[in-house]
Amino acid sequence: MNGHSCRVLLLVLLIPAIGLLFGGSLGKRVVSSCVADLNHNGVAETIRLEGGYGPFGRYLAIIEGGSEIMRFDLSAMKPWKVQTADIDGDGEWELSIGVYTTARTDPEMNKRPFIFRLTDKGLYPVWLGTRLSKPFEDYVFSDLDGDGRDELLAIEYLVDGRKVLNIYGWKGFGFEGLCQSQGFQDIKELKAGYSDGTKPSALVVTDNRRLKRVALCYEQGILTLE
Repeated sequence: MNGHSCRVLLLVLLIPAIGLLFGGSLGKRVVSSCVADLNHNGVAETIRLEGGYGPFGRYLAIIEGGSEIMRFDLSAMKPWKVQTADIDGDGEWELSIGVYTTARTDPEMNKRPFIFRLTDKGLYPVWLGTRLSKPFEDYVFSDLDGDGRDELLAIEYLVDGRKVLNIYGWKGFGFEGLCQSQGFQDIKELKAGYSDGTKPSALVVTDNRRLKRVALCYEQGILTLE
């Protein structure tokens, strides 16, 4: 290969590298997204975490009908996940943003599930709590017991390194623990339930190191894995 060809190859390789440095695909790298009709106008909005680097996004973008209607710079929070939930059963969607940051009463960097409402003036904080009862890896919202309120279901770490599923309910001032599963060697994936009646599920690693997909059922304060 001659010197001219080498220079061309170097230029081609540098272009995607520069894109990643400044947020990926010129700021369109999508870290996490969800869809919901936030303003009840019959048109579902797409909510995306864009840009950033590694596991973290930078911007929260609200897109309706193909046009961006709102954008927030959340880089100081290191956001890594966005989802919607109705935590109090009032029919209004809250935005939950998984962040990696400090809190007012906890100066250590940790994963935290912040809760906001979207208003005409921007994001209104509902709960910027310290953290859950244990260090957690991931979380989803789902109406586990059919009462019209979404519970928070988290993958958490035990002190011995195993993982558990823990359920929390909104109590008006914060989340209260409701139920915890037995410990597993690992929990690989957690999925929320859907409006078609599909139950939330998890992919767990049992003591014999086998993967097992389980459906989650929460009734009368008891969590069962089917």
